[in-house]
Amino acid sequence: MLGTYASFLLVLGLSALVGQAVLAACGRQTWSSLSPAIGLAALISVAWGTVRLPGEGLAALIAIGALGIVAVAVLRSGVRDAASELRVGAPVALIALLAASLPFTVEARFGILGTGLNPDMSQHLFAADRLAEGASERLISDGYPLGPHALVVALSELGPSSVDAFNGLTLAIAVAACLVPVVLLRESAAWTRIAGALVVGLTYLVASYLVQGAFKETLLALFVLAFAVGLHELARGGLVPVGTARLRGAIPLAVIAIGSVYAYSFPGLAWLAGAALLWGAIELALAARRKSPGAAGQLMRKVAPTAAVGLLALAVAIAPEVGRMASFADFETFNPDGAGLGNLFNRLSPLEALGVWPSGDFRVEPGDGSVPAIVFYLGAALGLLALAVGLLWSLRRSERVVPAALAAALVLWSYALIDGT
Repeated sequence: MLGTYASFLLVLGLSALVGQAVLAACGRQTWSSLSPAIGLAALISVAWGTVRLPGEGLAALIAIGALGIVAVAVLRSGVRDAASELRVGAPVALIALLAASLPFTVEARFGILGTGLNPDMSQHLFAADRLAEGASERLISDGYPLGPHALVVALSELGPSSVDAFNGLTLAIAVAACLVPVVLLRESAAWTRIAGALVVGLTYLVASYLVQGAFKETLLALFVLAFAVGLHELARGGLVPVGTARLRGAIPLAVIAIGSVYAYSFPGLAWLAGAALLWGAIELALAARRKSPGAAGQLMRKVAPTAAVGLLALAVAIAPEVGRMASFADFETFNPDGAGLGNLFNRLSPLEALGVWPSGDFRVEPGDGSVPAIVFYLGAALGLLALAVGLLWSLRRSERVVPAALAAALVLWSYALIDGT
Protein backbone atom coordinates (compact mmCIF):
# COMPACT_ATOMS: atom_id res chain seq x y z
CA MET A 1 0.00 0.00 0.00
CA LEU A 2 2.76 2.45 0.94
CA GLY A 3 4.64 1.79 -2.29
CA THR A 4 1.50 2.27 -4.37
CA TYR A 5 0.44 5.56 -2.82
CA ALA A 6 3.98 6.91 -2.57
CA SER A 7 4.38 6.23 -6.30
CA PHE A 8 1.00 7.86 -6.95
CA LEU A 9 1.90 11.02 -5.03
CA LEU A 10 5.27 11.28 -6.72
CA VAL A 11 3.86 10.81 -10.23
CA LEU A 12 0.90 13.16 -9.77
CA GLY A 13 2.91 15.78 -7.89
CA LEU A 14 5.77 15.83 -10.38
CA SER A 15 3.34 15.80 -13.30
CA ALA A 16 1.41 18.77 -11.94
CA LEU A 17 4.62 20.67 -11.27
CA VAL A 18 6.18 19.98 -14.69
CA GLY A 19 2.93 20.58 -16.58
CA GLN A 20 2.37 23.90 -14.88
CA ALA A 21 5.97 24.88 -15.64
CA VAL A 22 5.38 24.11 -19.34
CA LEU A 23 2.36 26.41 -19.28
CA ALA A 24 4.31 29.07 -17.36
CA ALA A 25 7.12 28.92 -19.94
CA CYS A 26 4.44 29.65 -22.54
CA GLY A 27 3.25 32.71 -20.62
CA ARG A 28 0.47 31.38 -18.37
CA GLN A 29 0.61 32.58 -14.77
CA THR A 30 -2.51 30.88 -13.38
CA TRP A 31 -3.05 27.22 -12.48
CA SER A 32 -4.62 24.87 -15.03
CA SER A 33 -6.18 21.50 -14.32
CA LEU A 34 -4.54 20.32 -17.54
CA SER A 35 -1.13 20.53 -15.86
CA PRO A 36 -0.98 16.90 -14.58
CA ALA A 37 -1.79 15.53 -18.05
CA ILE A 38 0.79 17.77 -19.74
CA GLY A 39 3.42 16.99 -17.12
CA LEU A 40 2.82 13.24 -17.25
CA ALA A 41 3.35 13.31 -21.01
CA ALA A 42 6.67 15.08 -20.43
CA LEU A 43 7.77 12.68 -17.69
CA ILE A 44 7.24 9.48 -19.67
CA SER A 45 9.01 11.01 -22.67
CA VAL A 46 12.07 12.05 -20.66
CA ALA A 47 12.11 8.73 -18.77
CA TRP A 48 12.13 6.75 -22.01
CA GLY A 49 14.87 8.93 -23.45
CA THR A 50 17.17 8.18 -20.51
CA VAL A 51 16.19 4.77 -19.14
CA ARG A 52 18.64 2.84 -21.33
CA LEU A 53 21.62 4.84 -20.12
CA PRO A 54 23.92 3.02 -17.64
CA GLY A 55 22.65 2.75 -14.10
CA GLU A 56 19.63 0.41 -14.29
CA GLY A 57 17.11 3.24 -14.20
CA LEU A 58 19.11 5.65 -12.09
CA ALA A 59 19.72 7.92 -15.08
CA ALA A 60 15.97 8.12 -15.75
CA LEU A 61 15.32 8.93 -12.09
CA ILE A 62 17.95 11.69 -12.18
CA ALA A 63 16.46 13.03 -15.42
CA ILE A 64 12.90 13.31 -14.13
CA GLY A 65 14.22 14.69 -10.84
CA ALA A 66 16.14 17.34 -12.76
CA LEU A 67 12.99 18.10 -14.71
CA GLY A 68 11.19 18.68 -11.43
CA ILE A 69 13.96 21.02 -10.23
CA VAL A 70 13.77 23.00 -13.47
CA ALA A 71 9.99 23.21 -13.02
CA VAL A 72 10.44 24.63 -9.51
CA ALA A 73 12.85 27.21 -10.91
CA VAL A 74 10.39 28.21 -13.63
CA LEU A 75 7.62 28.55 -11.05
CA ARG A 76 9.73 30.33 -8.45
CA SER A 77 7.59 33.46 -8.68
CA GLY A 78 4.53 31.38 -7.79
CA VAL A 79 1.23 30.53 -9.45
CA ARG A 80 -1.45 33.18 -9.32
CA ASP A 81 -4.73 32.26 -7.59
CA ALA A 82 -3.28 28.88 -6.58
CA ALA A 83 -5.27 28.72 -3.33
CA SER A 84 -8.65 29.29 -4.98
CA GLU A 85 -7.84 26.80 -7.73
CA LEU A 86 -6.82 24.23 -5.12
CA ARG A 87 -10.23 24.57 -3.51
CA VAL A 88 -11.79 23.78 -6.88
CA GLY A 89 -9.62 20.83 -7.89
CA ALA A 90 -8.73 19.19 -4.55
CA PRO A 91 -12.19 17.67 -3.87
CA VAL A 92 -12.26 16.22 -7.40
CA ALA A 93 -8.78 14.74 -7.01
CA LEU A 94 -9.50 13.26 -3.58
CA ILE A 95 -12.80 11.63 -4.56
CA ALA A 96 -11.26 10.40 -7.82
CA LEU A 97 -8.44 8.77 -5.85
CA LEU A 98 -10.91 7.06 -3.52
CA ALA A 99 -12.96 5.82 -6.47
CA ALA A 100 -9.90 4.62 -8.39
CA SER A 101 -8.74 2.77 -5.25
CA LEU A 102 -11.93 0.69 -5.09
CA PRO A 103 -10.40 -2.29 -6.93
CA PHE A 104 -7.75 -2.59 -4.23
CA THR A 105 -10.38 -2.17 -1.52
CA VAL A 106 -12.59 -4.89 -2.99
CA GLU A 107 -9.64 -7.25 -3.44
CA ALA A 108 -8.42 -6.38 0.08
CA ARG A 109 -4.85 -6.33 -1.20
CA PHE A 110 -2.40 -4.26 -3.22
CA GLY A 111 -0.90 -6.10 -6.14
CA ILE A 112 -1.61 -7.06 -9.73
CA LEU A 113 -5.26 -6.49 -10.60
CA GLY A 114 -7.59 -8.27 -12.99
CA THR A 115 -5.41 -11.24 -13.89
CA GLY A 116 -8.54 -13.24 -14.74
CA LEU A 117 -9.46 -10.60 -17.32
CA ASN A 118 -6.07 -9.53 -18.59
CA PRO A 119 -2.71 -11.27 -18.06
CA ASP A 120 -0.77 -8.55 -19.93
CA MET A 121 0.81 -7.14 -16.78
CA SER A 122 3.23 -10.08 -16.79
CA GLN A 123 4.63 -8.84 -20.11
CA HIS A 124 4.77 -5.24 -18.89
CA LEU A 125 6.66 -6.28 -15.75
CA PHE A 126 9.07 -8.38 -17.78
CA ALA A 127 9.71 -5.48 -20.19
CA ALA A 128 10.32 -3.10 -17.27
CA ASP A 129 12.74 -5.57 -15.72
CA ARG A 130 14.69 -5.94 -18.96
CA LEU A 131 14.76 -2.17 -19.43
CA ALA A 132 16.26 -1.77 -15.96
CA GLU A 133 18.95 -4.29 -16.85
CA GLY A 134 19.72 -2.61 -20.16
CA ALA A 135 18.81 -5.83 -21.95
CA SER A 136 16.28 -6.61 -24.67
CA GLU A 137 13.22 -8.77 -25.16
CA ARG A 138 10.31 -9.07 -27.60
CA LEU A 139 8.46 -5.84 -26.75
CA ILE A 140 11.66 -3.83 -26.75
CA SER A 141 12.93 -5.24 -30.03
CA ASP A 142 9.52 -4.96 -31.75
CA GLY A 143 9.31 -1.20 -31.18
CA TYR A 144 6.54 -1.48 -28.60
CA PRO A 145 6.06 1.93 -26.89
CA LEU A 146 7.60 1.73 -23.41
CA GLY A 147 7.47 5.28 -22.06
CA PRO A 148 5.28 4.34 -19.06
CA HIS A 149 7.52 1.36 -18.33
CA ALA A 150 10.55 3.64 -18.30
CA LEU A 151 8.86 5.89 -15.74
CA VAL A 152 8.11 2.82 -13.60
CA VAL A 153 11.76 1.76 -13.80
CA ALA A 154 12.78 5.22 -12.58
CA LEU A 155 10.28 5.12 -9.70
CA SER A 156 11.48 1.67 -8.67
CA GLU A 157 14.93 3.14 -8.02
CA LEU A 158 13.39 4.86 -5.00
CA GLY A 159 12.28 1.59 -3.40
CA PRO A 160 8.75 0.64 -4.58
CA SER A 161 8.41 -2.60 -6.50
CA SER A 162 7.55 -2.47 -10.20
CA VAL A 163 4.03 -3.67 -9.35
CA ASP A 164 3.55 -0.84 -6.84
CA ALA A 165 4.99 1.70 -9.28
CA PHE A 166 2.64 0.56 -12.05
CA ASN A 167 -0.30 0.77 -9.63
CA GLY A 168 0.72 4.26 -8.54
CA LEU A 169 0.99 5.34 -12.17
CA THR A 170 -2.44 3.88 -12.91
CA LEU A 171 -4.01 5.80 -10.01
CA ALA A 172 -2.29 9.01 -11.12
CA ILE A 173 -3.69 8.58 -14.64
CA ALA A 174 -7.20 8.20 -13.24
CA VAL A 175 -6.97 11.30 -11.05
CA ALA A 176 -5.39 13.38 -13.83
CA ALA A 177 -8.22 12.34 -16.16
CA CYS A 178 -10.81 13.55 -13.64
CA LEU A 179 -9.05 16.89 -13.30
CA VAL A 180 -9.10 17.63 -17.06
CA PRO A 181 -12.90 18.28 -17.25
CA VAL A 182 -12.59 20.78 -14.39
CA VAL A 183 -11.30 23.22 -17.03
CA LEU A 184 -14.71 23.12 -18.72
CA LEU A 185 -16.70 22.99 -15.47
CA ARG A 186 -14.80 25.74 -13.65
CA GLU A 187 -17.83 28.01 -13.27
CA SER A 188 -20.28 25.25 -12.31
CA ALA A 189 -21.59 24.64 -8.82
CA ALA A 190 -19.28 22.49 -6.69
CA TRP A 191 -21.43 19.36 -6.73
CA THR A 192 -22.00 19.64 -10.49
CA ARG A 193 -18.31 20.13 -11.10
CA ILE A 194 -17.33 17.11 -9.00
CA ALA A 195 -20.00 14.83 -10.46
CA GLY A 196 -19.28 15.90 -14.02
CA ALA A 197 -15.53 15.47 -13.64
CA LEU A 198 -15.93 11.96 -12.19
CA VAL A 199 -18.39 10.92 -14.90
CA VAL A 200 -15.90 11.99 -17.57
CA GLY A 201 -12.70 10.76 -15.94
CA LEU A 202 -14.04 7.42 -14.67
CA THR A 203 -16.65 6.51 -17.23
CA TYR A 204 -17.55 2.85 -17.63
CA LEU A 205 -14.89 1.71 -20.09
CA VAL A 206 -12.14 3.63 -18.30
CA ALA A 207 -13.18 2.09 -14.98
CA SER A 208 -13.28 -1.35 -16.62
CA TYR A 209 -9.70 -1.03 -17.82
CA LEU A 210 -8.66 0.37 -14.44
CA VAL A 211 -10.10 -2.69 -12.68
CA GLN A 212 -7.95 -5.03 -14.77
CA GLY A 213 -4.78 -3.04 -14.09
CA ALA A 214 -4.49 -1.75 -17.67
CA PHE A 215 -2.70 1.57 -17.88
CA LYS A 216 -1.84 2.15 -21.56
CA GLU A 217 -5.47 2.46 -22.68
CA THR A 218 -6.36 4.82 -19.85
CA LEU A 219 -3.18 6.83 -20.46
CA LEU A 220 -4.02 7.40 -24.12
CA ALA A 221 -7.62 8.24 -23.17
CA LEU A 222 -6.19 10.88 -20.80
CA PHE A 223 -4.04 12.36 -23.55
CA VAL A 224 -6.91 12.43 -26.08
CA LEU A 225 -9.19 14.12 -23.56
CA ALA A 226 -6.52 16.60 -22.43
CA PHE A 227 -5.60 17.44 -26.02
CA ALA A 228 -9.24 18.12 -26.94
CA VAL A 229 -9.83 20.32 -23.89
CA GLY A 230 -6.47 22.05 -24.37
CA LEU A 231 -7.26 22.76 -28.02
CA HIS A 232 -10.62 24.13 -26.92
CA GLU A 233 -8.87 26.43 -24.46
CA LEU A 234 -6.32 27.50 -27.08
CA ALA A 235 -9.10 28.31 -29.56
CA ARG A 236 -10.86 30.57 -27.08
CA GLY A 237 -7.64 32.22 -25.91
CA GLY A 238 -7.66 30.66 -22.45
CA LEU A 239 -4.71 28.26 -22.57
CA VAL A 240 -1.90 30.83 -22.76
CA PRO A 241 -1.92 34.63 -23.19
CA VAL A 242 -2.84 35.39 -26.78
CA GLY A 243 -0.78 38.54 -27.18
CA THR A 244 2.48 37.64 -25.43
CA ALA A 245 2.83 33.96 -26.27
CA ARG A 246 1.35 33.47 -29.70
CA LEU A 247 4.20 31.37 -31.09
CA ARG A 248 4.36 29.22 -27.94
CA GLY A 249 0.60 28.67 -27.76
CA ALA A 250 0.62 25.11 -29.12
CA ILE A 251 3.65 23.89 -27.15
CA PRO A 252 1.54 22.37 -24.31
CA LEU A 253 -0.49 20.46 -26.91
CA ALA A 254 2.73 19.34 -28.60
CA VAL A 255 3.95 17.96 -25.25
CA ILE A 256 0.75 15.90 -24.94
CA ALA A 257 1.25 14.62 -28.49
CA ILE A 258 4.87 13.69 -27.72
CA GLY A 259 3.71 11.75 -24.67
CA SER A 260 1.10 9.92 -26.74
CA VAL A 261 3.85 8.70 -29.10
CA TYR A 262 6.01 7.36 -26.28
CA ALA A 263 2.96 5.75 -24.65
CA TYR A 264 1.21 4.38 -27.75
CA SER A 265 3.62 4.82 -30.68
CA PHE A 266 2.31 6.21 -33.98
CA PRO A 267 -1.35 5.17 -33.43
CA GLY A 268 -1.38 7.54 -30.45
CA LEU A 269 -1.26 10.51 -32.80
CA ALA A 270 -4.30 9.44 -34.81
CA TRP A 271 -6.95 10.75 -32.39
CA LEU A 272 -5.07 13.97 -31.71
CA ALA A 273 -4.36 14.74 -35.37
CA GLY A 274 -7.91 13.78 -36.33
CA ALA A 275 -9.41 16.15 -33.76
CA ALA A 276 -7.13 19.06 -34.74
CA LEU A 277 -7.54 18.61 -38.50
CA LEU A 278 -11.30 18.15 -38.38
CA TRP A 279 -11.78 21.16 -36.12
CA GLY A 280 -9.48 23.27 -38.31
CA ALA A 281 -11.38 22.28 -41.45
CA ILE A 282 -14.70 23.18 -39.82
CA GLU A 283 -13.45 26.58 -38.67
CA LEU A 284 -12.03 27.41 -42.11
CA ALA A 285 -15.24 26.31 -43.83
CA LEU A 286 -17.36 28.43 -41.51
CA ALA A 287 -15.09 31.46 -42.03
CA ALA A 288 -15.34 31.04 -45.80
CA ARG A 289 -19.13 30.66 -45.71
CA ARG A 290 -19.92 33.42 -43.22
CA LYS A 291 -17.41 35.93 -44.53
CA SER A 292 -15.40 35.06 -47.63
CA PRO A 293 -12.73 32.67 -48.89
CA GLY A 294 -10.26 35.45 -48.19
CA ALA A 295 -11.28 35.43 -44.53
CA ALA A 296 -10.50 31.72 -44.36
CA GLY A 297 -7.06 32.38 -45.85
CA GLN A 298 -6.44 35.16 -43.37
CA LEU A 299 -7.42 32.87 -40.50
CA MET A 300 -5.04 30.20 -41.77
CA ARG A 301 -2.17 32.66 -41.97
CA LYS A 302 -2.93 33.83 -38.44
CA VAL A 303 -2.71 30.37 -36.86
CA ALA A 304 0.06 28.97 -39.10
CA PRO A 305 3.02 30.23 -36.99
CA THR A 306 1.56 28.79 -33.78
CA ALA A 307 0.84 25.45 -35.44
CA ALA A 308 4.26 25.37 -37.09
CA VAL A 309 6.12 25.84 -33.80
CA GLY A 310 4.05 23.10 -32.15
CA LEU A 311 4.60 20.69 -35.06
CA LEU A 312 8.33 21.45 -35.09
CA ALA A 313 8.59 20.68 -31.36
CA LEU A 314 6.70 17.42 -31.94
CA ALA A 315 8.88 16.39 -34.88
CA VAL A 316 12.14 17.07 -33.03
CA ALA A 317 11.04 15.24 -29.87
CA ILE A 318 9.80 12.08 -31.60
CA ALA A 319 12.59 11.87 -34.20
CA PRO A 320 14.62 9.37 -32.09
CA GLU A 321 11.58 7.04 -32.05
CA VAL A 322 10.97 6.92 -35.81
CA GLY A 323 12.88 3.68 -36.30
CA ARG A 324 11.01 1.97 -33.46
CA MET A 325 7.69 3.24 -34.81
CA ALA A 326 8.50 1.67 -38.16
CA SER A 327 9.22 -1.63 -36.42
CA PHE A 328 6.01 -1.38 -34.41
CA ALA A 329 3.99 -1.11 -37.63
CA ASP A 330 4.64 -4.85 -38.12
CA PHE A 331 3.40 -5.74 -34.62
CA GLU A 332 0.98 -8.68 -34.59
CA THR A 333 -1.91 -6.63 -33.21
CA PHE A 334 -2.18 -4.69 -36.47
CA ASN A 335 -2.86 -7.82 -38.52
CA PRO A 336 -6.63 -7.99 -39.22
CA ASP A 337 -6.31 -11.71 -39.95
CA GLY A 338 -4.44 -12.49 -36.75
CA ALA A 339 -5.45 -12.91 -33.13
CA GLY A 340 -5.87 -9.18 -32.72
CA LEU A 341 -8.76 -9.33 -30.24
CA GLY A 342 -6.36 -10.32 -27.46
CA ASN A 343 -8.30 -10.77 -24.22
CA LEU A 344 -11.67 -9.80 -25.70
CA PHE A 345 -14.44 -12.27 -26.54
CA ASN A 346 -15.48 -10.22 -29.57
CA ARG A 347 -15.66 -6.61 -30.71
CA LEU A 348 -16.84 -4.23 -28.01
CA SER A 349 -20.17 -2.52 -28.58
CA PRO A 350 -19.75 1.22 -29.24
CA LEU A 351 -22.70 1.74 -26.88
CA GLU A 352 -20.34 1.00 -23.99
CA ALA A 353 -18.67 4.35 -24.65
CA LEU A 354 -21.87 6.06 -23.48
CA GLY A 355 -20.99 5.13 -19.92
CA VAL A 356 -24.06 3.07 -18.95
CA TRP A 357 -23.43 -0.68 -19.19
CA PRO A 358 -24.91 -2.75 -16.33
CA SER A 359 -22.31 -5.51 -16.24
CA GLY A 360 -19.24 -6.17 -14.16
CA ASP A 361 -17.44 -7.50 -17.24
CA PHE A 362 -17.11 -5.05 -20.12
CA ARG A 363 -16.64 -7.94 -22.57
CA VAL A 364 -20.20 -9.22 -22.02
CA GLU A 365 -22.76 -8.64 -24.77
CA PRO A 366 -26.28 -7.42 -23.90
CA GLY A 367 -28.36 -10.32 -22.61
CA ASP A 368 -25.40 -12.67 -22.12
CA GLY A 369 -25.00 -11.83 -18.44
CA SER A 370 -27.41 -11.80 -15.51
CA VAL A 371 -29.16 -8.61 -16.66
CA PRO A 372 -31.77 -8.67 -19.48
CA ALA A 373 -30.69 -7.05 -22.76
CA ILE A 374 -33.41 -4.40 -22.50
CA VAL A 375 -31.66 -2.92 -19.44
CA PHE A 376 -28.47 -2.44 -21.46
CA TYR A 377 -30.32 -0.69 -24.24
CA LEU A 378 -32.29 1.54 -21.85
CA GLY A 379 -28.99 2.61 -20.31
CA ALA A 380 -27.58 3.28 -23.77
CA ALA A 381 -30.66 5.36 -24.63
CA LEU A 382 -30.08 7.47 -21.51
CA GLY A 383 -26.45 7.92 -22.52
CA LEU A 384 -27.44 8.94 -26.04
CA LEU A 385 -29.87 11.51 -24.64
CA ALA A 386 -27.17 12.99 -22.41
CA LEU A 387 -24.76 13.05 -25.35
CA ALA A 388 -27.29 14.86 -27.54
CA VAL A 389 -27.92 17.47 -24.84
CA GLY A 390 -24.18 18.01 -24.38
CA LEU A 391 -23.56 18.34 -28.11
CA LEU A 392 -26.39 20.84 -28.57
CA TRP A 393 -25.18 22.85 -25.57
CA SER A 394 -21.64 23.01 -26.98
CA LEU A 395 -22.62 23.85 -30.54
CA ARG A 396 -25.00 26.60 -29.45
CA ARG A 397 -22.08 28.19 -27.63
CA SER A 398 -19.95 27.83 -30.78
CA GLU A 399 -17.66 25.42 -28.93
CA ARG A 400 -16.71 22.97 -31.66
CA VAL A 401 -13.39 21.46 -30.59
CA VAL A 402 -14.64 18.70 -28.27
CA PRO A 403 -17.42 17.67 -30.72
CA ALA A 404 -14.76 17.55 -33.46
CA ALA A 405 -12.64 15.26 -31.26
CA LEU A 406 -15.66 13.00 -30.77
CA ALA A 407 -16.31 12.94 -34.51
CA ALA A 408 -12.66 12.04 -35.17
CA ALA A 409 -12.92 9.18 -32.68
CA LEU A 410 -16.03 7.89 -34.47
CA VAL A 411 -14.18 7.98 -37.79
CA LEU A 412 -11.28 6.00 -36.32
CA TRP A 413 -13.65 3.47 -34.77
CA SER A 414 -15.36 3.07 -38.15
CA TYR A 415 -12.00 2.45 -39.80
CA ALA A 416 -11.14 -0.21 -37.22
CA LEU A 417 -14.56 -1.81 -37.78
CA ILE A 418 -13.96 -2.03 -41.54
CA ASP A 419 -10.25 -2.77 -41.78
CA GLY A 420 -8.80 -3.34 -38.33
CA THR A 421 -8.92 -5.56 -35.26
